[in-house]
Amino acid sequence: MQTAGVGRRTHFDTGAISTLITSYVASLVTVLVLGPIDIVRLILVAGLFALNVTSLTRVHIRLVSRPRSTDYALFTVNVAPYAYLLYPRPPAWLVIPAILLALFMVEVTRGRGRSALANVAGTALIASTYLPFYALMGGAISIAVLYIALTWVAYHAFSAVYVEGKLPFRSVKPWLSSAAVVHGYDPPGRVSRHPP
Repeated sequence: MQTAGVGRRTHFDTGAISTLITSYVASLVTVLVLGPIDIVRLILVAGLFALNVTSLTRVHIRLVSRPRSTDYALFTVNVAPYAYLLYPRPPAWLVIPAILLALFMVEVTRGRGRSALANVAGTALIASTYLPFYALMGGAISIAVLYIALTWVAYHAFSAVYVEGKLPFRSVKPWLSSAAVVHGYDPPGRVSRHPP
């Protein structure tokens, strides 16, 4: 997208945006189907989603390249509302996005924001917003919802590993993503050697 009169290109991470939008829509549909429906919560989470989709996906691009202190501040503003989930007691499932966030931020602070680990962790982190969105909307975390969330995160993690493995300058082997095939997932573009 070219800004008028400035000649400066604004970069968007379209993959991150689409994953974030899909995760939000999936969590919204889940809470509308399973309930309970709390209009105030839905509006507040819609506001958080709007904040994330307009600024978090932009700051993500800067974090993985040449982050400035303002980028870390904007990232904190986007992540801070999720701290509500820590009260009154952090749920056990919160360890999933917490680990992914830690891995991503460690790579970023080490200046390795474009590493394979950062890309995989960052992709899976964005996909993991399904559970926080759903919980913030007032949805109850059941085994079925947790299973959906884990499958969603695993899908994106294995897809990212596969993509990283196809890049000639990466030391990641594409066959690492084949562990998912054992569980029924075929990465995009992969030709199966086994007949249906």
